[in-house]
Amino acid sequence: KGCARAAAATAVQLEELAVCLRDAPVAQRMQAVVKLATAARGGDPGTALLQAQALPALVECLASSTAMTQMAAVAIVRSTAAGSGEARDALVSAGALPLLTEMLKAE
Repeated sequence: KGCARAAAATAVQLEELAVCLRDAPVAQRMQAVVKLATAARGGDPGTALLQAQALPALVECLASSTAMTQMAAVAIVRSTAAGSGEARDALVSAGALPLLTEMLKAE
C-alpha cells in the first residue's frame, strides 16, 4: 500500500520511494527507480536512500538490462554523489563505481 501511495511522489516523499525501491522485487524496481529519479530532480535523494538503506538496491539497478532503469539509476547516483560524503561513501561501498565504469566502456 505504501508503494501505491508513492506513485504520485513529490520531493517530500523521497524516503517512502526509497523504501519502495529497497523492498520491491527486482522486476518492480524499474518503476520505483524511475519514480525516485523523477521525484529527486533538483534535490538530494542521498539522505532518504541512506535512511531507508536502499543504496544497494539502487546500485543493482545500474546493472539492469533495461536502459530506462539504468539511466534513472545513474541520475539518482549523480544527485546522491553530489550530496553528502556519507552517501558517496555508501555508493562506493555498494559497488557503484565498477558498474558505472562498465557502463562507460559500453558506450
